[in-house]
Amino acid sequence: MNINEISKKTGLPYSSTRKYLVLLEEAGFFKSKVEEGARVFPDEAASLIARLSRLSSDGVPLKEAIERLKGGDLEEKNKLEEIEGKLNELSGNVAGLSQLLQVELNKLQQIPALPESVDQISKLRRDILKLSERFEKQEREAGGFWFHLKAAFSSLFRKR
Repeated sequence: MNINEISKKTGLPYSSTRKYLVLLEEAGFFKSKVEEGARVFPDEAASLIARLSRLSSDGVPLKEAIERLKGGDLEEKNKLEEIEGKLNELSGNVAGLSQLLQVELNKLQQIPALPESVDQISKLRRDILKLSERFEKQEREAGGFWFHLKAAFSSLFRKR
């Protein structure tokens, strides 16, 4: 990559990109080559420049920023460890939620199912009709609540 390409990739001005490239090359991070009359830098130069720029914009002097890059930025390591800790915590939470979900699913599976066969449903319907007829007879004799309820909802209990 040449300076223009690195500048576009990092979003930094050409002059800042060139300055950072010179500093990083002098510090021994990489060696540039001259190809077809232009200076060419390795691909990792763009990420190093972006990190150097970020440190510089955070107020770290360039010499110190380069030393941090050499030693592997301690602040970035701390952030990475913090992120890994959060990730482990979230993974534990997901595992706990998964276990709770399994417990609840097991509880749901133990609930008796509704009658599925046509014969069971027909038998249930006959039983309801018998009860309905018995209540109707009692209510007709007494003229009470169930008689009027049955009359209001007679279509539900109609024999087919």
